[in-house]
Amino acid sequence: MLSVDFSATPVGQADAQIGAGDIAFSATTPVETEPVTVTATLHNPGTLDSGGLTAVFYATLPTGQPQGLPLQVGAAYVPNIPANGAATASIVWDTTGFTGTVPVRVVVDPYNRVAETNENNNEATANVTILTRPDLHTTQVALSNPEPVTGETVTVTLSIHNAGGTAAGSQTVALYDGNPEGGGALIAAQGLASL
Repeated sequence: MLSVDFSATPVGQADAQIGAGDIAFSATTPVETEPVTVTATLHNPGTLDSGGLTAVFYATLPTGQPQGLPLQVGAAYVPNIPANGAATASIVWDTTGFTGTVPVRVVVDPYNRVAETNENNNEATANVTILTRPDLHTTQVALSNPEPVTGETVTVTLSIHNAGGTAAGSQTVALYDGNPEGGGALIAAQGLASL
């Protein structure tokens, strides 16, 4: 019996890669809860097609929540990145709970299922600024007479402030005698312009 040992060297390999400039967002300053399409352009400067692979998208929670904790916000299957070519992977991200400057990281072939010439260029991070929703607060209530008598007309002056990152649009401010959810009577209402 004849036994022969040999080794084979692949003629070429794929090299799936991504850079920070390859990550794009459908909105430059979305408002929290607004769906945002995140698109990653994946490159393959290698000499072979990549075949099918996955791109996984992560977003890091803002301050006030478990900081630095990246959450997977989506994944996309890419059937192939051609040799010396590019392909895109996209997800629609629900931004609820994310505000401020949010790092979004994309990892290509996270499970190393594609043989590549370089496994160290498979992830990139880009930031997106997510604005908070309108957040109206009454900061001061003043009465024209703090101790009115029965039948006296009293002017109520309110200072209303929007602590949110986006305009609130027109609003109606209503004054009730008692809790409106407990049967309180409406005394007056006034419309306000955008805050």
